[in-house]
This record gives sequence, C-alpha cells and structure tokens, in this order.
Amino acid sequence: YEKSSGSDLTIPKIKSSDTEIKSKTKKIFCSKKGHNEKESNGFCKKCYVVGFSNGAFMTTKLAVEKPRYFDAFVSVGGMMPENVWNHRKNHKNGGKFFRINGTKDAVTPMRINDSAKYNPNPAMEDVIDYFVNENKIASEPTLEIINDKIKITKYENSVWWMLIKDYPHSWPSSRFCELNINEIILDFFLRTTL
Repeated sequence: YEKSSGSDLTIPKIKSSDTEIKSKTKKIFCSKKGHNEKESNGFCKKCYVVGFSNGAFMTTKLAVEKPRYFDAFVSVGGMMPENVWNHRKNHKNGGKFFRINGTKDAVTPMRINDSAKYNPNPAMEDVIDYFVNENKIASEPTLEIINDKIKITKYENSVWWMLIKDYPHSWPSSRFCELNINEIILDFFLRTTL
C-alpha cells in the first residue's frame, strides 16, 4: 500500500501474474497525455474502485460522497442505501460509474424486475439517472447488445449499465456470460481516461 500525495487515502498497488492484465492495466493507468513513464515507474496516479455485493454498496457510497478521490467506479450487484440516496443532494459531481446487474438479482432493487416495489432503497434506474445528471450528460444513451444475455446502456464514457438476463446476485461468470467481464471493466476504465 502507498499513500496518495495530498490525500489521507491509502491505495493498494496492483499485483498480478497475468501479463495480459498487467499490460491492459498499464495502458489504463499510463494513458494520460504528457505522462512520463520513467518518473512514475510505469504507474500513473489513477485509482479505481470495484465492489461486489456489500463492496458494491460501498463503491456506490464512495461514488456519491467521495468522487474526487477516485477516477471511476464499478459496482456489481449491491445497491445504493436509502440513507445515501436521501443525502445525495449534499454531494455534487458523482463519479464516473459502471453498474452491473443480473435481472434475477433479488438483492438489488430494480423496476425492470419489480424488486424495487417494496424496497426502501432506490431503484437502479433512479441511481443511473442520478449519475447521468451528475456527470452532466445531455446526449441520448447508446445500447450495445453483446450477446443474447448481455446489454450495456452507455451514457458516453461516463455512465454504463450492464444488464445480464436471468443472472442472479453473483459475480458474472465467463461461462454464463460467454465473455470475460473483467475485460469489459478494464475497457470502461480505459475509456474514462480518454
């Protein structure tokens, strides 16, 4: 772990034995114009947050309350807690946000599957709208259909929402999705730096 300069946050260093992931990660972290790779030992000052379930809850909370500390957020499953939703107006400039949900996720409230009906926490559709508004996106979203199970609604390179048909509250498996979700997450991080 290392301290971020001028911050009270501790940022974990990335360690991976997979050279392809290291290469993609290096491209993401070192894609900023004018970056001098030798000065930073190949690591730019970028920090991303990814969380699943309770970690997704924390990721969403950080995206609302501390967006200036991080470059982008990926929240898989989980929800935005009611208390964060109710105080969101106290915080401005929500971060760049990628949400991943299965349509059979009983934990995350969504209108698309009626799970928001009796849940005090906001529906994911409202959470996505919040991040679209906070990122000041005026253009219409694009819909990317990956395969017969997966579609991603993209609001420029700032807010994405992936829905996985008939998938439960679980990290998306490559076998079920027929693709590597981690690569899509890395692609989102790369695009947020453009």
